[in-house]
Amino acid sequence: MQKFSFEYTLHHTSDSADASRLAVLFFDDSLQCLSPSLFDKNSSGLRELLTHSLFDGKLASMVCLPGQTISVDMPSVLCVGLGKSSKLEYADLQRLGTKIAKYAMEHKQDDIRVFLPCAHIKPVEQLKTALGLCRGLWLGSYSFNQFKSNIEDEPHRLTTAIIHPDVNKWQQPLQQLQYMVQGQLYAKDLMHLPPNILTPVAFAEKAQDLTAYGVTVEIFDENKLLDERMHALLAVGQGSSNPPRLAIMHWPGISSNEKPTILVGKGICYDSGGLNLKTSMQVDMKYDMGGAAAVVGTMLAVAKQKHARPVIGIIALAENMPDGNAYRPSDVIQTRSGQSVAVLNTDAEGRLALADALDYAVTTYKPRAIVDLATLTGAMLVSLGHHYAGIFCNDGGLCDDLSHAGLMMSEPIWQMPLDERYDKMIDSPIADMQNLGQPSVAGSITAAQFLQRFVKKLPWAHIDIAGTAWIPSGNGVHDKGPTGWGVALLCQYLHNVAKK
Repeated sequence: MQKFSFEYTLHHTSDSADASRLAVLFFDDSLQCLSPSLFDKNSSGLRELLTHSLFDGKLASMVCLPGQTISVDMPSVLCVGLGKSSKLEYADLQRLGTKIAKYAMEHKQDDIRVFLPCAHIKPVEQLKTALGLCRGLWLGSYSFNQFKSNIEDEPHRLTTAIIHPDVNKWQQPLQQLQYMVQGQLYAKDLMHLPPNILTPVAFAEKAQDLTAYGVTVEIFDENKLLDERMHALLAVGQGSSNPPRLAIMHWPGISSNEKPTILVGKGICYDSGGLNLKTSMQVDMKYDMGGAAAVVGTMLAVAKQKHARPVIGIIALAENMPDGNAYRPSDVIQTRSGQSVAVLNTDAEGRLALADALDYAVTTYKPRAIVDLATLTGAMLVSLGHHYAGIFCNDGGLCDDLSHAGLMMSEPIWQMPLDERYDKMIDSPIADMQNLGQPSVAGSITAAQFLQRFVKKLPWAHIDIAGTAWIPSGNGVHDKGPTGWGVALLCQYLHNVAKK
Protein backbone atom coordinates (compact mmCIF):
# COMPACT_ATOMS: atom_id res chain seq x y z
CA MET A 1 0.00 0.00 0.00
CA GLN A 2 1.16 3.49 -0.78
CA LYS A 3 2.74 5.60 1.93
CA PHE A 4 0.77 8.77 2.50
CA SER A 5 2.94 11.85 2.61
CA PHE A 6 0.55 14.45 1.24
CA GLU A 7 1.84 17.94 1.74
CA TYR A 8 0.43 21.39 1.44
CA THR A 9 2.30 24.66 1.16
CA LEU A 10 0.84 27.84 2.58
CA HIS A 11 1.73 31.28 1.24
CA HIS A 12 0.64 34.84 1.83
CA THR A 13 -0.95 36.89 -0.93
CA SER A 14 2.26 38.88 -1.40
CA ASP A 15 4.21 35.79 -2.49
CA SER A 16 4.93 35.31 -6.17
CA ALA A 17 3.35 32.47 -8.08
CA ASP A 18 6.10 31.71 -10.53
CA ALA A 19 7.39 28.63 -8.70
CA SER A 20 4.45 26.49 -9.86
CA ARG A 21 3.52 25.10 -13.24
CA LEU A 22 -0.23 25.55 -12.82
CA ALA A 23 -2.20 28.31 -11.12
CA VAL A 24 -5.84 27.78 -10.21
CA LEU A 25 -8.08 30.88 -10.24
CA PHE A 26 -11.75 31.09 -9.37
CA PHE A 27 -14.54 32.97 -11.12
CA ASP A 28 -18.21 33.58 -10.46
CA ASP A 29 -20.93 33.12 -13.04
CA SER A 30 -20.55 36.72 -14.22
CA LEU A 31 -16.89 35.95 -15.03
CA GLN A 32 -15.64 38.20 -12.26
CA CYS A 33 -12.21 36.99 -11.19
CA LEU A 34 -12.40 36.11 -7.50
CA SER A 35 -8.66 35.50 -7.10
CA PRO A 36 -6.29 37.73 -5.12
CA SER A 37 -4.99 41.11 -6.24
CA LEU A 38 -1.95 39.45 -7.76
CA PHE A 39 -4.00 38.96 -10.93
CA ASP A 40 -6.11 42.14 -10.95
CA LYS A 41 -3.93 43.91 -13.51
CA ASN A 42 -4.74 41.22 -16.06
CA SER A 43 -8.46 40.96 -15.35
CA SER A 44 -9.80 42.66 -18.48
CA GLY A 45 -7.74 40.60 -20.92
CA LEU A 46 -8.46 37.46 -18.97
CA ARG A 47 -12.18 38.07 -19.06
CA GLU A 48 -12.12 38.56 -22.83
CA LEU A 49 -10.23 35.31 -23.32
CA LEU A 50 -12.69 33.46 -21.13
CA THR A 51 -15.63 34.77 -23.12
CA HIS A 52 -14.07 33.51 -26.34
CA SER A 53 -13.35 30.11 -24.77
CA LEU A 54 -17.05 29.69 -23.84
CA PHE A 55 -16.23 29.56 -20.14
CA ASP A 56 -19.37 30.52 -18.19
CA GLY A 57 -18.11 30.55 -14.60
CA LYS A 58 -20.78 28.16 -13.41
CA LEU A 59 -19.90 25.76 -10.60
CA ALA A 60 -17.21 23.25 -11.65
CA SER A 61 -16.79 24.68 -15.15
CA MET A 62 -13.12 24.75 -16.17
CA VAL A 63 -10.84 26.08 -18.88
CA CYS A 64 -7.04 26.19 -19.01
CA LEU A 65 -5.19 29.11 -20.59
CA PRO A 66 -1.48 29.57 -21.35
CA GLY A 67 0.02 31.89 -18.76
CA GLN A 68 1.63 34.20 -21.31
CA THR A 69 -1.74 35.11 -22.81
CA ILE A 70 -2.59 37.02 -19.63
CA SER A 71 0.96 38.10 -18.76
CA VAL A 72 1.33 35.69 -15.87
CA ASP A 73 4.77 34.18 -15.31
CA MET A 74 3.45 30.62 -15.11
CA PRO A 75 3.03 28.02 -17.87
CA SER A 76 -0.71 27.49 -17.33
CA VAL A 77 -3.68 29.05 -15.58
CA LEU A 78 -6.69 26.88 -14.80
CA CYS A 79 -9.85 28.94 -14.51
CA VAL A 80 -12.51 27.30 -12.34
CA GLY A 81 -16.12 28.36 -11.94
CA LEU A 82 -17.63 28.83 -8.50
CA GLY A 83 -21.03 29.91 -9.76
CA LYS A 84 -22.81 31.85 -7.04
CA SER A 85 -20.04 31.60 -4.47
CA SER A 86 -22.36 32.71 -1.68
CA LYS A 87 -24.24 29.41 -2.07
CA LEU A 88 -21.26 27.06 -1.90
CA GLU A 89 -21.70 23.91 0.18
CA TYR A 90 -18.94 21.75 1.66
CA ALA A 91 -19.85 18.90 -0.71
CA ASP A 92 -19.52 21.26 -3.71
CA LEU A 93 -16.08 22.36 -2.57
CA GLN A 94 -14.96 18.79 -2.07
CA ARG A 95 -16.11 17.76 -5.56
CA LEU A 96 -14.44 20.86 -6.99
CA GLY A 97 -11.16 20.02 -5.30
CA THR A 98 -11.37 16.47 -6.63
CA LYS A 99 -12.00 17.72 -10.17
CA ILE A 100 -8.97 20.04 -9.97
CA ALA A 101 -6.80 17.16 -8.74
CA LYS A 102 -7.99 14.88 -11.54
CA TYR A 103 -7.25 17.59 -14.11
CA ALA A 104 -3.75 18.13 -12.75
CA MET A 105 -2.98 14.40 -12.71
CA GLU A 106 -4.28 13.87 -16.24
CA HIS A 107 -2.11 16.74 -17.48
CA LYS A 108 1.00 15.62 -15.54
CA GLN A 109 0.92 18.68 -13.28
CA ASP A 110 2.50 17.74 -9.98
CA ASP A 111 2.82 21.24 -8.54
CA ILE A 112 -0.22 23.51 -8.45
CA ARG A 113 -1.09 26.75 -6.68
CA VAL A 114 -4.69 27.25 -5.67
CA PHE A 115 -5.51 30.89 -5.03
CA LEU A 116 -8.56 30.92 -2.79
CA PRO A 117 -11.09 33.70 -3.37
CA CYS A 118 -11.04 34.76 0.27
CA ALA A 119 -11.76 38.43 -0.42
CA HIS A 120 -15.11 37.40 -1.88
CA ILE A 121 -16.11 34.88 0.80
CA LYS A 122 -17.42 35.74 4.22
CA PRO A 123 -14.68 35.35 6.86
CA VAL A 124 -16.71 32.72 8.69
CA GLU A 125 -16.82 30.65 5.47
CA GLN A 126 -13.16 30.97 4.49
CA LEU A 127 -11.81 28.08 6.55
CA LYS A 128 -14.64 25.82 5.35
CA THR A 129 -13.70 26.71 1.78
CA ALA A 130 -10.05 25.85 2.37
CA LEU A 131 -10.88 22.57 4.14
CA GLY A 132 -13.40 21.46 1.52
CA LEU A 133 -11.07 22.15 -1.39
CA CYS A 134 -8.09 20.52 0.33
CA ARG A 135 -10.04 17.40 1.18
CA GLY A 136 -11.17 17.13 -2.42
CA LEU A 137 -7.63 17.67 -3.73
CA TRP A 138 -6.24 14.92 -1.49
CA LEU A 139 -9.06 12.47 -2.20
CA GLY A 140 -8.90 13.25 -5.91
CA SER A 141 -5.20 12.45 -6.11
CA TYR A 142 -5.70 8.95 -4.67
CA SER A 143 -5.00 5.84 -6.70
CA PHE A 144 -4.52 2.17 -5.88
CA ASN A 145 -2.09 0.30 -8.14
CA GLN A 146 -0.42 -2.23 -5.87
CA PHE A 147 -1.15 -5.17 -8.16
CA LYS A 148 -0.34 -3.58 -11.52
CA SER A 149 2.98 -4.69 -12.94
CA ASN A 150 3.26 -2.32 -15.89
CA ILE A 151 2.78 1.27 -14.78
CA GLU A 152 4.45 3.77 -17.07
CA ASP A 153 4.12 6.73 -14.75
CA GLU A 154 3.39 6.77 -11.05
CA PRO A 155 0.50 9.09 -10.17
CA HIS A 156 1.57 12.63 -9.37
CA ARG A 157 1.22 13.94 -5.85
CA LEU A 158 -0.18 17.40 -5.63
CA THR A 159 1.15 20.30 -3.61
CA THR A 160 -1.46 22.96 -2.96
CA ALA A 161 -0.77 26.57 -2.10
CA ILE A 162 -3.48 28.37 -0.16
CA ILE A 163 -3.39 32.14 -0.28
CA HIS A 164 -4.68 33.96 2.78
CA PRO A 165 -3.32 36.81 4.94
CA ASP A 166 -4.12 34.95 8.16
CA VAL A 167 -2.88 31.60 6.96
CA ASN A 168 -1.09 30.72 10.21
CA LYS A 169 -4.35 30.28 12.07
CA TRP A 170 -5.30 27.53 9.59
CA GLN A 171 -2.25 25.39 10.18
CA GLN A 172 -3.84 23.23 12.87
CA PRO A 173 -7.22 22.52 11.20
CA LEU A 174 -5.48 21.74 7.91
CA GLN A 175 -3.11 19.35 9.65
CA GLN A 176 -6.02 17.67 11.43
CA LEU A 177 -7.83 17.38 8.09
CA GLN A 178 -4.75 15.85 6.53
CA TYR A 179 -4.62 13.13 9.19
CA MET A 180 -8.33 12.43 8.73
CA VAL A 181 -7.89 12.07 4.97
CA GLN A 182 -4.95 9.73 5.52
CA GLY A 183 -7.21 7.57 7.69
CA GLN A 184 -9.91 7.58 5.03
CA LEU A 185 -7.47 6.63 2.28
CA TYR A 186 -6.02 3.88 4.45
CA ALA A 187 -9.54 2.50 4.81
CA LYS A 188 -9.88 2.62 1.01
CA ASP A 189 -6.59 0.78 0.63
CA LEU A 190 -7.75 -1.96 2.98
CA MET A 191 -11.00 -2.36 1.06
CA HIS A 192 -9.16 -2.61 -2.25
CA LEU A 193 -7.08 -5.55 -1.03
CA PRO A 194 -8.38 -8.88 -2.35
CA PRO A 195 -9.58 -11.54 0.11
CA ASN A 196 -6.73 -13.94 -0.69
CA ILE A 197 -4.37 -11.29 0.71
CA LEU A 198 -6.48 -9.52 3.36
CA THR A 199 -7.50 -12.58 5.36
CA PRO A 200 -8.75 -12.12 8.93
CA VAL A 201 -5.24 -12.83 10.23
CA ALA A 202 -3.67 -10.33 7.80
CA PHE A 203 -6.29 -7.71 8.68
CA ALA A 204 -5.48 -8.12 12.36
CA GLU A 205 -1.82 -7.56 11.50
CA LYS A 206 -2.77 -4.32 9.73
CA ALA A 207 -4.44 -3.20 12.96
CA GLN A 208 -1.28 -4.20 14.83
CA ASP A 209 0.66 -1.75 12.64
CA LEU A 210 -1.02 1.13 14.49
CA THR A 211 1.30 0.51 17.44
CA ALA A 212 3.79 2.67 15.51
CA TYR A 213 1.51 5.64 16.28
CA GLY A 214 1.04 4.95 19.98
CA VAL A 215 -2.02 2.71 19.76
CA THR A 216 -2.08 -0.35 22.03
CA VAL A 217 -3.40 -3.37 20.11
CA GLU A 218 -4.66 -6.73 21.35
CA ILE A 219 -5.38 -9.61 18.98
CA PHE A 220 -7.64 -12.53 19.96
CA ASP A 221 -6.79 -15.76 18.11
CA GLU A 222 -9.05 -18.83 18.02
CA ASN A 223 -8.02 -20.00 21.48
CA LYS A 224 -8.61 -16.58 23.03
CA LEU A 225 -11.94 -16.27 21.24
CA LEU A 226 -12.91 -19.63 22.70
CA ASP A 227 -11.79 -18.55 26.18
CA GLU A 228 -13.93 -15.41 25.78
CA ARG A 229 -16.94 -17.52 24.73
CA MET A 230 -17.20 -15.72 21.39
CA HIS A 231 -19.00 -18.66 19.82
CA ALA A 232 -20.97 -16.52 17.37
CA LEU A 233 -17.85 -15.02 15.78
CA LEU A 234 -16.21 -18.45 15.75
CA ALA A 235 -19.28 -19.99 14.11
CA VAL A 236 -19.25 -17.46 11.27
CA GLY A 237 -15.60 -18.24 10.53
CA GLN A 238 -15.59 -22.00 11.03
CA GLY A 239 -16.28 -22.80 7.36
CA SER A 240 -13.11 -21.04 6.21
CA SER A 241 -9.49 -22.22 6.16
CA ASN A 242 -8.61 -18.69 7.33
CA PRO A 243 -9.44 -18.48 11.07
CA PRO A 244 -11.31 -15.53 12.63
CA ARG A 245 -9.76 -12.81 14.75
CA LEU A 246 -10.83 -9.97 17.03
CA ALA A 247 -8.59 -6.88 17.12
CA ILE A 248 -8.86 -4.27 19.88
CA MET A 249 -7.14 -0.89 19.44
CA HIS A 250 -6.74 1.42 22.45
CA TRP A 251 -6.01 5.13 22.29
CA PRO A 252 -4.18 6.47 24.26
CA GLY A 253 -3.15 3.04 25.49
CA ILE A 254 -5.07 1.18 28.18
CA SER A 255 -4.11 3.36 31.15
CA SER A 256 -6.76 6.08 30.83
CA ASN A 257 -9.39 6.09 33.59
CA GLU A 258 -11.93 8.11 31.60
CA LYS A 259 -14.81 6.18 30.03
CA PRO A 260 -13.93 5.59 26.37
CA THR A 261 -15.92 5.97 23.22
CA ILE A 262 -15.93 2.60 21.48
CA LEU A 263 -16.06 2.09 17.73
CA VAL A 264 -16.97 -1.40 16.52
CA GLY A 265 -16.57 -2.55 12.92
CA LYS A 266 -17.86 -5.54 11.01
CA GLY A 267 -14.91 -7.19 9.25
CA ILE A 268 -16.16 -10.02 7.07
CA CYS A 269 -13.14 -10.22 4.78
CA TYR A 270 -15.11 -12.22 2.26
CA ASP A 271 -18.79 -13.11 2.38
CA SER A 272 -19.87 -15.96 0.15
CA GLY A 273 -23.13 -16.22 2.09
CA GLY A 274 -21.97 -19.50 3.62
CA LEU A 275 -24.25 -22.46 2.96
CA ASN A 276 -26.93 -19.94 1.96
CA LEU A 277 -24.65 -19.17 -0.97
CA LYS A 278 -25.06 -15.78 -2.61
CA THR A 279 -26.34 -15.94 -6.16
CA SER A 280 -25.08 -12.51 -7.22
CA MET A 281 -22.59 -9.75 -6.38
CA GLN A 282 -19.96 -12.21 -5.17
CA VAL A 283 -17.17 -10.20 -6.78
CA ASP A 284 -18.06 -7.26 -4.50
CA MET A 285 -18.10 -9.26 -1.29
CA LYS A 286 -14.48 -8.42 -0.46
CA TYR A 287 -16.01 -5.07 0.59
CA ASP A 288 -17.99 -6.64 3.44
CA MET A 289 -15.28 -5.48 5.83
CA GLY A 290 -15.98 -1.78 5.13
CA GLY A 291 -17.03 -1.11 8.72
CA ALA A 292 -13.82 -2.57 10.11
CA ALA A 293 -11.77 -0.63 7.55
CA ALA A 294 -13.45 2.60 8.64
CA VAL A 295 -12.71 1.85 12.30
CA VAL A 296 -9.03 1.15 11.61
CA GLY A 297 -8.78 4.29 9.46
CA THR A 298 -10.41 6.32 12.22
CA MET A 299 -8.05 4.94 14.84
CA LEU A 300 -5.09 5.88 12.63
CA ALA A 301 -6.42 9.43 12.36
CA VAL A 302 -7.20 9.60 16.10
CA ALA A 303 -3.64 8.60 16.96
CA LYS A 304 -2.02 11.00 14.48
CA GLN A 305 -4.29 13.81 15.68
CA LYS A 306 -3.41 12.90 19.28
CA HIS A 307 -7.07 12.96 20.24
CA ALA A 308 -7.69 14.30 23.72
CA ARG A 309 -10.02 11.54 24.97
CA PRO A 310 -9.82 7.73 25.09
CA VAL A 311 -11.13 5.87 22.05
CA ILE A 312 -11.21 2.11 21.54
CA GLY A 313 -11.69 0.43 18.18
CA ILE A 314 -12.85 -3.18 17.99
CA ILE A 315 -13.07 -5.13 14.74
CA ALA A 316 -14.59 -8.60 14.38
CA LEU A 317 -12.82 -10.41 11.54
CA ALA A 318 -13.91 -13.59 9.76
CA GLU A 319 -14.59 -15.17 6.39
CA ASN A 320 -18.05 -16.56 5.75
CA MET A 321 -17.43 -19.62 3.58
CA PRO A 322 -19.19 -22.94 2.82
CA ASP A 323 -17.53 -26.25 3.55
CA GLY A 324 -18.17 -29.37 5.60
CA ASN A 325 -17.34 -27.50 8.79
CA ALA A 326 -19.48 -24.43 8.05
CA TYR A 327 -22.29 -23.43 10.36
CA ARG A 328 -25.73 -24.37 9.09
CA PRO A 329 -29.22 -22.98 8.80
CA SER A 330 -31.06 -24.40 11.86
CA ASP A 331 -27.96 -24.35 14.11
CA VAL A 332 -28.40 -22.79 17.55
CA ILE A 333 -25.41 -20.74 18.71
CA GLN A 334 -24.59 -19.52 22.19
CA THR A 335 -23.27 -15.94 22.06
CA ARG A 336 -20.78 -14.43 24.50
CA SER A 337 -23.63 -12.70 26.32
CA GLY A 338 -25.24 -16.06 27.11
CA GLN A 339 -28.15 -15.42 24.75
CA SER A 340 -28.83 -18.13 22.18
CA VAL A 341 -29.45 -17.53 18.48
CA ALA A 342 -31.24 -19.82 16.04
CA VAL A 343 -29.62 -19.51 12.61
CA LEU A 344 -32.21 -19.15 9.87
CA ASN A 345 -29.81 -17.95 7.21
CA THR A 346 -26.01 -18.15 7.17
CA ASP A 347 -25.86 -15.01 5.02
CA ALA A 348 -27.06 -12.97 8.01
CA GLU A 349 -23.62 -13.45 9.54
CA GLY A 350 -22.51 -9.89 10.25
CA ARG A 351 -24.88 -9.44 13.16
CA LEU A 352 -23.54 -12.63 14.74
CA ALA A 353 -19.94 -11.43 14.57
CA LEU A 354 -20.91 -8.00 15.89
CA ALA A 355 -22.97 -9.48 18.74
CA ASP A 356 -19.90 -10.92 20.46
CA ALA A 357 -17.83 -7.78 19.80
CA LEU A 358 -20.56 -5.51 21.21
CA ASP A 359 -20.99 -7.66 24.30
CA TYR A 360 -17.24 -7.63 24.92
CA ALA A 361 -17.19 -3.82 24.55
CA VAL A 362 -20.07 -3.33 26.98
CA THR A 363 -18.97 -5.73 29.70
CA THR A 364 -15.24 -5.01 29.56
CA TYR A 365 -15.12 -1.23 29.25
CA LYS A 366 -18.55 0.17 30.23
CA PRO A 367 -18.08 2.96 27.66
CA ARG A 368 -19.66 6.39 27.48
CA ALA A 369 -20.99 5.49 24.02
CA ILE A 370 -20.70 2.77 21.38
CA VAL A 371 -20.91 3.32 17.62
CA ASP A 372 -20.81 0.35 15.28
CA LEU A 373 -20.37 0.52 11.51
CA ALA A 374 -21.29 -2.38 9.27
CA THR A 375 -22.12 -3.23 5.68
CA LEU A 376 -24.93 -5.15 7.29
CA THR A 377 -27.98 -5.44 5.04
CA GLY A 378 -28.87 -5.30 1.39
CA ALA A 379 -32.17 -3.86 2.56
CA MET A 380 -30.36 -0.64 3.48
CA LEU A 381 -29.23 -0.28 -0.11
CA VAL A 382 -32.85 -0.69 -1.19
CA SER A 383 -33.97 1.93 1.34
CA LEU A 384 -31.37 4.67 0.90
CA GLY A 385 -29.24 3.79 -2.12
CA HIS A 386 -25.68 5.10 -2.20
CA HIS A 387 -26.26 8.62 -0.84
CA TYR A 388 -27.14 8.11 2.83
CA ALA A 389 -26.22 5.57 5.47
CA GLY A 390 -28.92 4.51 7.91
CA ILE A 391 -28.52 5.15 11.63
CA PHE A 392 -30.34 3.28 14.39
CA CYS A 393 -29.79 4.81 17.80
CA ASN A 394 -31.17 4.42 21.32
CA ASP A 395 -29.97 7.85 22.50
CA GLY A 396 -31.22 11.13 21.07
CA GLY A 397 -28.12 13.14 21.95
CA LEU A 398 -25.78 10.60 20.40
CA CYS A 399 -27.90 10.45 17.26
CA ASP A 400 -27.89 14.25 16.95
CA ASP A 401 -24.12 14.42 17.45
CA LEU A 402 -23.46 11.81 14.78
CA SER A 403 -25.95 13.35 12.35
CA HIS A 404 -24.38 16.79 12.78
CA ALA A 405 -20.89 15.38 12.19
CA GLY A 406 -22.10 13.59 9.07
CA LEU A 407 -23.56 16.78 7.62
CA MET A 408 -20.36 18.69 8.38
CA MET A 409 -18.23 16.14 6.54
CA SER A 410 -20.59 15.35 3.67
CA GLU A 411 -21.24 11.83 4.97
CA PRO A 412 -24.97 12.12 5.73
CA ILE A 413 -26.96 9.61 7.76
CA TRP A 414 -30.71 9.07 7.94
CA GLN A 415 -32.38 8.00 11.16
CA MET A 416 -34.30 4.72 11.01
CA PRO A 417 -36.64 3.36 13.70
CA LEU A 418 -35.94 1.14 16.67
CA ASP A 419 -39.23 -0.23 17.98
CA GLU A 420 -40.27 -3.22 20.08
CA ARG A 421 -42.88 -4.12 17.46
CA TYR A 422 -40.03 -4.94 15.09
CA ASP A 423 -38.15 -6.61 17.94
CA LYS A 424 -40.79 -9.31 18.17
CA MET A 425 -40.04 -10.28 14.57
CA ILE A 426 -36.71 -11.84 15.64
CA ASP A 427 -38.07 -13.84 18.59
CA SER A 428 -37.44 -17.56 18.09
CA PRO A 429 -39.61 -20.47 19.23
CA ILE A 430 -36.53 -22.53 20.17
CA ALA A 431 -33.89 -19.93 21.16
CA ASP A 432 -33.69 -16.44 22.63
CA MET A 433 -33.71 -14.95 19.14
CA GLN A 434 -33.18 -15.78 15.49
CA ASN A 435 -30.80 -14.08 13.09
CA LEU A 436 -33.46 -13.17 10.54
CA GLY A 437 -36.93 -11.68 10.62
CA GLN A 438 -39.60 -12.07 7.97
CA PRO A 439 -38.13 -12.41 4.48
CA SER A 440 -38.14 -9.09 2.57
CA VAL A 441 -39.76 -7.22 5.48
CA ALA A 442 -37.88 -4.48 7.43
CA GLY A 443 -34.57 -6.28 7.02
CA SER A 444 -32.34 -3.40 8.15
CA ILE A 445 -34.55 -2.63 11.14
CA THR A 446 -34.73 -6.20 12.43
CA ALA A 447 -30.93 -6.48 12.05
CA ALA A 448 -30.55 -3.37 14.23
CA GLN A 449 -33.06 -4.77 16.75
CA PHE A 450 -30.90 -7.89 16.92
CA LEU A 451 -27.78 -5.86 17.73
CA GLN A 452 -29.63 -3.79 20.33
CA ARG A 453 -30.05 -6.90 22.46
CA PHE A 454 -26.30 -6.89 23.14
CA VAL A 455 -25.69 -3.30 24.30
CA LYS A 456 -27.46 -3.31 27.70
CA LYS A 457 -29.13 0.09 27.21
CA LEU A 458 -25.84 1.99 26.99
CA PRO A 459 -25.82 4.92 24.51
CA TRP A 460 -25.39 3.10 21.21
CA ALA A 461 -25.67 3.80 17.52
CA HIS A 462 -25.59 1.33 14.65
CA ILE A 463 -24.75 2.79 11.24
CA ASP A 464 -25.53 0.54 8.29
CA ILE A 465 -23.12 1.54 5.52
CA ALA A 466 -24.09 -1.14 2.99
CA GLY A 467 -24.88 1.52 0.39
CA THR A 468 -22.09 3.99 1.10
CA ALA A 469 -18.97 1.91 1.86
CA TRP A 470 -18.54 1.22 -1.84
CA ILE A 471 -20.19 2.61 -4.96
CA PRO A 472 -20.85 0.96 -8.37
CA SER A 473 -19.74 4.07 -10.30
CA GLY A 474 -17.91 7.32 -9.59
CA ASN A 475 -19.69 10.06 -7.64
CA GLY A 476 -17.44 13.06 -8.34
CA VAL A 477 -15.20 12.41 -5.34
CA HIS A 478 -14.54 8.65 -5.40
CA ASP A 479 -14.13 6.35 -8.37
CA LYS A 480 -16.01 3.08 -8.59
CA GLY A 481 -15.24 0.92 -5.57
CA PRO A 482 -14.51 1.70 -1.91
CA THR A 483 -15.03 5.14 -0.40
CA GLY A 484 -13.62 4.85 3.13
CA TRP A 485 -17.03 6.13 4.24
CA GLY A 486 -17.36 6.71 7.96
CA VAL A 487 -13.83 7.83 8.82
CA ALA A 488 -14.62 11.52 8.30
CA LEU A 489 -17.92 11.26 10.19
CA LEU A 490 -16.35 9.47 13.16
CA CYS A 491 -13.35 11.81 13.33
CA GLN A 492 -15.60 14.86 13.27
CA TYR A 493 -17.93 13.34 15.86
CA LEU A 494 -15.01 12.60 18.20
CA HIS A 495 -13.61 16.10 17.65
CA ASN A 496 -16.97 17.73 18.43
CA VAL A 497 -17.51 15.63 21.56
CA ALA A 498 -14.00 16.36 22.82
CA LYS A 499 -14.81 20.10 22.78
CA LYS A 500 -17.91 19.69 24.97
